Amino acid sequence: MIKPMGTKILVRILEEERVTSGGIIMPDDAHQDAIGYGIVEAVGPGYWRDGRYLSIEEVDGLKVGMKVSFIKFLKDTHTNEGIRNRIGDDLILIDTKDILTMEET
Repeated sequence: MIKPMGTKILVRILEEERVTSGGIIMPDDAHQDAIGYGIVEAVGPGYWRDGRYLSIEEVDGLKVGMKVSFIKFLKDTHTNEGIRNRIGDDLILIDTKDILTMEET
């Protein structure tokens, strides 16, 4: 099993809806939203503060099994190139700061 480090979390990406609520089928290249959705599979040990780790759940309330939305496309601020943080076809490794919303499933 992959174990994230620090404040990283491993998210299983949920399939994006390709049909609008009005029934229009969106082509693959037309659906390039900047927000992704997924289920948290694993979390890192958390934040190092005052000589000890504070868990991600303790600080952010985020835990395995929660549904999250996250910033999908990240760029390196030095090179302005996309950062590859996908693992296989359905997993992504992201930092807690890139989480936009979370909900219990």
